[in-house]
Amino acid sequence: MKIGSPRLTVMKALCLLLVLGLSACAQADQVVMMGDAPYRIVEYTKGEKLAGATKLPPEFAAEPPVGGCIPSENYGYRMCKVADPSVVPLNHGNVVRPHHSKWSNVNSDGTLYFLGKNGETPIGRGKGQAVVFRVSDNSVFRVLSDVNSHENVDLRWDRTGNHPRRLYLTVNGSQWHQYDMSENGESAERTLIHDFAKDFPGGLGGISSGGDGETDISGRYWPFRVMHPYHAVCRNNFNFQAAIVYDKETDTIVSKLDRDAYIAMGGDPAVWDSCNFKPDAVDVSPLGTKMVVTWYRNNRKDPFDGPHAYNFDLSNPVKVCNTATHSGWGFDLDGSELFVCQVNNNNWEGVDADTITATNIHTGEKKIILYHEDLGWDVGGWHFSRPYELSMRGWVLMTFYASQSGRVKSPLRNQAVMLELKSYDQHPRIWRIADLKNNIETSSKAYDREALAPLSPSGRSIYVGIDLITGVSGSEGNYAFNSVGHVATYKIELPLYWWHVLNGTQPPTPEETANELRRRKLRQAGK
Repeated sequence: MKIGSPRLTVMKALCLLLVLGLSACAQADQVVMMGDAPYRIVEYTKGEKLAGATKLPPEFAAEPPVGGCIPSENYGYRMCKVADPSVVPLNHGNVVRPHHSKWSNVNSDGTLYFLGKNGETPIGRGKGQAVVFRVSDNSVFRVLSDVNSHENVDLRWDRTGNHPRRLYLTVNGSQWHQYDMSENGESAERTLIHDFAKDFPGGLGGISSGGDGETDISGRYWPFRVMHPYHAVCRNNFNFQAAIVYDKETDTIVSKLDRDAYIAMGGDPAVWDSCNFKPDAVDVSPLGTKMVVTWYRNNRKDPFDGPHAYNFDLSNPVKVCNTATHSGWGFDLDGSELFVCQVNNNNWEGVDADTITATNIHTGEKKIILYHEDLGWDVGGWHFSRPYELSMRGWVLMTFYASQSGRVKSPLRNQAVMLELKSYDQHPRIWRIADLKNNIETSSKAYDREALAPLSPSGRSIYVGIDLITGVSGSEGNYAFNSVGHVATYKIELPLYWWHVLNGTQPPTPEETANELRRRKLRQAGK
């Protein structure tokens, strides 16, 4: 939809108060038209516990077939099933879902996506844990039955835009491979890119990002957590050896935080040498400007006390969270990179405990956005996403879940929302995208039901794994859910340029986007 069309002009008028942030909008769901659909937005005020947000009963629906959609009477969306366990040959895990929320499962040109399943194809071969689908009709493009595609191999898409059918993965512990699929998906070729064993001659026990890490949006810089060989430091363990960033363009390691660097920066060698020591994950910022290592808190107030963002030469360490918790990424309105996280304790100066906080990874400026007690303590967890679109500024996607979801009273229970990246005293808005109809209480394998929901690179689609609620009984605070008992993946489509509508800005022209990409590449090259 083009800016200036009658429909969008009406839509912009309806959300004008929201854009201007006027107090008349405070603490009430604003119904905003985007395209043909109404969307709910509530403005957050600290201490009011979302009291003015419209409380809606939990939604449920009969399970549709693959390709079938579930409309919502209360929210401006429909949720369409794209995959369930039955579509995958020999899947015995009863789960098919995105691997993670923090990086996208959709390829660079938006034609393919992949999902993970709790099972192997063929069974017992240690392979085939991921499946690639076509976006156009959700048909199976390729089951990765020739490689181990479990979450721990860091299966990721090429982000350069030049190889939309290329995936990357780790093999045999130390090797990083590219996996090129044919045009019809019937065959694939795997090629060694780099063997990190040559960079660590003392031995290497494995490389991965830790699950969270992703390349920058140009696809140049790749983060890895390098481990010692099994038994090398501690019995029955792989101990941490280094956090690195690999430059695929030059085939070199451009950032390396190992034991020597750790000690030189003030780290305690006894901590490094202790058994079980390792950060939760290693990541690269969306624009490829910093390495982020998500350390656990140590209360030493050193550059390793909680997650920190480092320049590639390890200078300018900036603390970005109090410890290794759920986190994600966003862009500020000026394009600055923001690390967004769940702060779960009071060990970070200037930041209150039990908040969602965004930090500028270069300046260290922090914004406390939302207080957990206002959301409701019964909402026990959430996941965050990552942006790939340069102009998608000012918002982060979140999905909420709770282990006792039938007892949750928060109006945001079980929902996918966009949270505005503003300080709480500026009354950030919350776009209530969808009731996910997800039941987390049906299985001991609750992690599969945590509503893992990555955002597509275009910012237009959300893929989410859910155990669909098909019936609800009881009353507020004591609901009981019936659900299908397996995890399928559903897709939610978002309006075109929704972030520009909500921010009151114009979409960039193709020329402006090209110029921004050019400037970013020059910055990466140090020019």
